[in-house]
Amino acid sequence: MFDRYDAAEDARTVESEGPIRVLCVGPDGEPPKRVADSLAEEGDRWSTRTTTGVRGAVEALETDAVDCVVTDHRPPDIDGVVVLERVRRVDESLPVVLFTAHGTESGARVAIASGVSGCLGPGAETDEYSLLSGCIESAVGEYHKETRLADQKSGLEIAETLFNNTQDALFVVDVTGESFRLERVNPAYETITGLSNEELCGQPLTDIFGAEEVERILSKYTACIEARGPLEYEEELSVPSAGPYWETRISPVVVDDRVVRLVGATRNITERKRKQRELERTEEFLRQIQRVAEIGGWEIDERSGIVQWTTELYRIHGRPPESELTMADAIDCYRPEDRPTVETAYERLSTEGEPYDLELPLNTDDGEPRWVRSRGEPWYEGDDRVGARGILQDITVRKERETELELTNHRLDEFASVVSHDLRNPLVVAQGSLELYHESKAETDFERVTAAHERIDALMTDLLTLAREGQQVTERTAVTLGTQVERAFEMIPSDDATLDLAVGEYTLRADDARLGQLLDNLLSNAVRHGGSDVAIRVGRLDDGDGFYVADDGPGIPAPLRDEVFEHGYSTGTEGTGLGLAIVRGIAAAHGWQVGVTDSALGGARFEVRIE
Repeated sequence: MFDRYDAAEDARTVESEGPIRVLCVGPDGEPPKRVADSLAEEGDRWSTRTTTGVRGAVEALETDAVDCVVTDHRPPDIDGVVVLERVRRVDESLPVVLFTAHGTESGARVAIASGVSGCLGPGAETDEYSLLSGCIESAVGEYHKETRLADQKSGLEIAETLFNNTQDALFVVDVTGESFRLERVNPAYETITGLSNEELCGQPLTDIFGAEEVERILSKYTACIEARGPLEYEEELSVPSAGPYWETRISPVVVDDRVVRLVGATRNITERKRKQRELERTEEFLRQIQRVAEIGGWEIDERSGIVQWTTELYRIHGRPPESELTMADAIDCYRPEDRPTVETAYERLSTEGEPYDLELPLNTDDGEPRWVRSRGEPWYEGDDRVGARGILQDITVRKERETELELTNHRLDEFASVVSHDLRNPLVVAQGSLELYHESKAETDFERVTAAHERIDALMTDLLTLAREGQQVTERTAVTLGTQVERAFEMIPSDDATLDLAVGEYTLRADDARLGQLLDNLLSNAVRHGGSDVAIRVGRLDDGDGFYVADDGPGIPAPLRDEVFEHGYSTGTEGTGLGLAIVRGIAAAHGWQVGVTDSALGGARFEVRIE
């Protein structure tokens, strides 16, 4: 069962495991102090304890760790065989050495037959205590060896039980030959893969898997051998009875500083992969829905204080997803005048479970103004309210459309007013003059008809222009203002008007054609009200981004400065009253502001502020 005993090896083993712990047992009332002292004199490799009687020996074994028992044998005072029997009840392998000066040959034979590890007495030629220490070392060495073998056997039995009964597929690969071969697989491997132990044992990997698969497998095995440590990875394998995806862990078995085997465990993760891909598709689908609908979500767990935000919610706030965003931060993103409304709504949601639904402008970190719809609802688990959940929807486009629709409706109302009032007047004039012309045949009556039609044509032209210029500007380019002003000035119906252009190389982003229409209306307005020799100056604003158009005409009284931009307002008889309304519409379509004040030249100064 065991290899040949090597006393020197046992001595090294015992020495490496620390001092030998010896329990010395003597008759009642006579502790074997001399034996203990003699062993102690040999150095630190001994640790001794003395006791008396069988009961004392048993009690000592129950409380202390002992490597060997040395007992006197002096019946009837103390019977070493009885001590042996009682010791073996505690530990059936613990060495017991009889050391007595009162022994006989027959007593020694009985003791040895009973299983003592040694039986010694005084000798004439050799120091009995040297013999005793050697006997103890030999017995303890054998004891430790047996213990290790027993532990190994127990470990192997446990490993074998696990190997045969675990739910994971286990395999052993022999890596000592020219090609790696499967040495053994467990029942779970057979069940999961549909490959039997008989089919696989001793087979090279190339006979089991495809060439590409073997190449990938060998690269992992080689990496494990070179690293001499465990390796975990996922792989794709073609097996009869399972899906292709596997999660594998391999570890090297090292003997005499050489890797001789690889032990592996693998489990099929095809179903997990399928669910993972399904989850990823679902998450991507939800992300796409959030992106398309511009809806972000949030959740607050009041039990743990954990706050969660979706990626789209971060985008709406103009923040990177890795940044931290608390509810206080989110509330601070609203305008100061709106924050009390949001705070009150969230407070009622948190304390009373009252949902809220708000539409408010949001100040984002990326500087892009947005309108959002913010909704919050209580989160229940059973009957307990555990937190709150909500959404934040970017409704900027909708709000812009609503604003544009309001402007469009307003323009339609104004158009209706112009059509019903301003067009009716020249139509009435034309009809009356035509009737007079039929009766009188006078040229003056026909001229009034012609003038009325010209008036109608001018009104229709301006109405169409106003309808177009009121639309929102979506595409802009860099435009040099000076070039645009010079081009518009060339088109005004006056050869005597003068232009002082003081804008330098100033550029702005605008719709080129519509900016030209704005300048044409402002310059024509100056000529119309300031006379054919009007002096016009165009320059940059000193107190902000923008420009002005000033003239030396009669100017506009302060009480009328808001009215001049209204549809149909005119102080003369030749205009349609729509020119400055067109200017205001073009400016609004760009997101600019236009106003009028006094000019340093004595007339009117129209200011266009770029925002």
